[in-house]
Amino acid sequence: MADVALETERLILRAWRDADAAPFQAICTDPLSEGEPLRAHVTYSLNRPN
Repeated sequence: MADVALETERLILRAWRDADAAPFQAICTDPLSEGEPLRAHVTYSLNRPN
């Protein structure tokens, strides 16, 4: 299946890629982000089986 993306001036919406995991985790575990509930969700999401 071909990759499909929606692109605007400020956003690119596309399917998840394995390479997205590390930057996503870094953003979500930043102390200035949403805090512990988000960190717990990110950790669970990145470690769950597909």
